[in-house]
Parts: sequence; structure tokens; C-alpha cells
Amino acid sequence: ADMARVNSLRPIAQGIGRQIGKKVTLVHFSNRQDLEVIN
Repeated sequence: ADMARVNSLRPIAQGIGRQIGKKVTLVHFSNRQDLEVIN
């Protein structure tokens, strides 16, 4: 996701964190590994 998308989701993530009383970690995955292709 680009930073604009991250910034748009941040308030939602903060709200969820407050509701469940835990920290929410925003993570960035830079590489993709295909484990299995299921047909």
C-alpha cells in the first residue's frame, strides 16, 4: 500500500486498538513468496 492508503487506514486502526485495548502494528511486507498455488 502507498502512504496515502496507510494514512487513510490509520484512524481505523487506532479506533480498533482503543476498542480492544491493545496496540495495533502496521506492517510493511516488501517481498512476496508464493507458497502454493491451489487450483
